[in-house]
Amino acid sequence: MVEIHFCKKEQLPLIQILANEIWPEVYDYMISTEQIQYMLNKMYSLQSLEEQWQNGHQFIVLYDHQTPVGFAAFEKGKEGNTQLHKLYLKKQEHQKGLGKKMLNFVLEHCRSHDQTSVTLNVNRNNKSLAFYIANGF
Repeated sequence: MVEIHFCKKEQLPLIQILANEIWPEVYDYMISTEQIQYMLNKMYSLQSLEEQWQNGHQFIVLYDHQTPVGFAAFEKGKEGNTQLHKLYLKKQEHQKGLGKKMLNFVLEHCRSHDQTSVTLNVNRNNKSLAFYIANGF
């Protein structure tokens, strides 16, 4: 059974654990191990995650049979635009529709909170670009 829950501040270490597991397996073709580690230290340290939380980023975790397998983070804007900052799944969970479930969860949440658009940035060499294009971005 797949469930998606908002992450509480005290659960931010789970985001850090997931990122440290997911990033090396999904970016290995694109950036060096050193660059991956640098980015993890910069964006996924507990201090950085807490700062993101304080700045209004909302985190969700996707569970498959009570096991956390992915997460997303987004920030609602004042002009009705939400910025999707993160959406990651463990590599073995790709191609199962779980990424789409997380994306739809974010989109539905935004619609129900008067957000009129969702934007994101994806490197043109990122394999996930096709996923976002296929989902209307």
